[in-house]
Amino acid sequence: MTTICLALFVFWLRMVVHYLGQYVILKLMDAPVIKFKLGYTKFALNYAFWNVYMEVAVVFSGPFTNTMFFLFLITCCYLA
Repeated sequence: MTTICLALFVFWLRMVVHYLGQYVILKLMDAPVIKFKLGYTKFALNYAFWNVYMEVAVVFSGPFTNTMFFLFLITCCYLA
């Protein structure tokens, strides 16, 4: 049971980190964020983008943030 709960928590954490990474890059680009809502099963991020480069940056930042976050956690476990 503990393993299932941990797997569900990590899956949820992955989604939170993904959307937080997108939110941060939008704020760094001064893009207007219309709605940002984190929930248990649904996440909403609505924003207005001005050009295709901003959209590419937002799409790229989600998986990149996940990768960096989990590499950080793996490094912490390795060094412990």
